[in-house]
Amino acid sequence: MFPGRCRLSARVHELEGDYIVTVNDCPHNRALFAQDEVTPLVTKSQAVNRRLRPQAAFGELLIRRRIKAASAARAQKTARFRAVAPALKLEA
Repeated sequence: MFPGRCRLSARVHELEGDYIVTVNDCPHNRALFAQDEVTPLVTKSQAVNRRLRPQAAFGELLIRRRIKAASAARAQKTARFRAVAPALKLEA
C-alpha cells in the first residue's frame, strides 16, 4: 500500500543504535512503528502559505526505540551514581 513507508520502517528497525524519526501521523504509520515508543505531536508547517492558512497545524509522530529493561536499569544506575558522585568527589 505504501512501499516507501514500509521500506523506511524496515531500515529504521535494522539500526543497532538509538534513533529518533518523525513521520506524519496516520493509522498506517502508527501500525508500522507500534513496537517503538511513539509520541504524537502537533506542529505548524513552514511550507504552508501563512497568509491563507495562518493556523495550519499538522499531526506528527516522534518515533524512538523502546528502551529495553537492561538499558533502563543501566540508566537508573548511572543517574544514581551522578547524584552521589559530587559528594564523593568523583567525576561522573
